[in-house]
Amino acid sequence: MDGRNVVLDNSLKEKETAQWLSELLGRHVEIVPRVNYPKNIPTPDYLVDGVKFDLKKISGSGKNVFDNASKKAKEQAENIVFDITNTPLSEAEIFGLLDKVYKSGRRGLNTALIKKSDKVIDIIKPKEK
Repeated sequence: MDGRNVVLDNSLKEKETAQWLSELLGRHVEIVPRVNYPKNIPTPDYLVDGVKFDLKKISGSGKNVFDNASKKAKEQAENIVFDITNTPLSEAEIFGLLDKVYKSGRRGLNTALIKKSDKVIDIIKPKEK
């Protein structure tokens, strides 16, 4: 890391989530530095025992909120931590939206951890084909 092209400037929320993931999974969690140059290098937020995970904080309530977050995350990691702490959506609405996007295999993603504050709401995996 040189502080310019490659930086470790994670938010407090990202650091707290890394600690939470480590405690939850009992695994080593690394926070991945952000690459500014060369441009357009997608990086995950975390490596959990070498497996890429990206944090997506969901605060909106639109019908495409999870689809949009999943699309962006897929470029960075095949696994997602969805933090739903600040969304006004009910859990039923959340799981309905996730079912359409995630379990259908539409985005080609693997594991999704759904968290609210420091609690695991669910762990979702794509449907087997």
